[in-house]
Amino acid sequence: MSILEDITAERAYQEKSWGTAFDDRNTLNDWVAYAAIYLGRAASMKATPGRAEGGHTQDGHHPDSGGRGLRPQQGLPAQALRPGEPADDGAGRPEQEPGKMRAGTKSLLFGEHQFLIHPLYVALAWRSMFGFPRDLRLWLCFLVHDWGYWGKEDMDGESGRKHPWAGARLAHRLLDRSPDCIRYTWMDFCLYHSRYLAEKGNIFERPVSRLALADKMSFVMMPWWVYLPLAWLSGSLREYMDNGRGMGEPTVGYREWHRALCSKTLEWVVCTLQRPAASDYGEGRYWSWKKKGSDGSMASD
Repeated sequence: MSILEDITAERAYQEKSWGTAFDDRNTLNDWVAYAAIYLGRAASMKATPGRAEGGHTQDGHHPDSGGRGLRPQQGLPAQALRPGEPADDGAGRPEQEPGKMRAGTKSLLFGEHQFLIHPLYVALAWRSMFGFPRDLRLWLCFLVHDWGYWGKEDMDGESGRKHPWAGARLAHRLLDRSPDCIRYTWMDFCLYHSRYLAEKGNIFERPVSRLALADKMSFVMMPWWVYLPLAWLSGSLREYMDNGRGMGEPTVGYREWHRALCSKTLEWVVCTLQRPAASDYGEGRYWSWKKKGSDGSMASD
């Protein structure tokens, strides 16, 4: 089978699986960016000797393709991914012990990211900084931005850091098709509530969105007698405090730890608000992720 026939077969499979609506909206610059990103990643991919030499099975397909052309995470169809999006959230994830609920799921159900309590505090924080959120699309983003914690093994580790993608994808499907939206407006609004993704988790540096400020401010506004019991119930409190000790923070009690983290988080929010926004369209206002304040101080991560 020639390479052109391979490409034709792969495109037919992709169009049947995902359609062409997303592809039709991409510009030439988008395609160049996709190609550059994934060709660059290919240079660091692990490969067996057979794959490195371009080995294929007798039917002409790659050994991992299942006879249908490349799999989504290998073919990287534009319909499924954006630059910087993890191709496979579950890759390398160890099997879950039977009957054991993962940390992210517990956090959403009855922990510090509880699916009703946390969005309410995010809305209160938004109101305190930007006024009452009258746009219903904001409320949807408040609700779904942390849904990606479902099934995650940890909160701040390799698994938990990818959590914004689930809510961002949902916001993109539901909200970014309206005519007043620039491409990816609401997807980026949800995605870059994560300072990690804005700073390190994407190939291109991105500024944080207003949702990042409201999300962090919600932690400051939530009373300790609400936050600490929820974080303790989910088991996340130990992870958060262990991470702090790993970065050289002194060992303290729960209340002292919470008070110190609230102070550092508030400092970051205030310093970020003092900087001019990088761009502003609708509710998609963004600030630089850099943690250095206007007075030269460094805010918390």
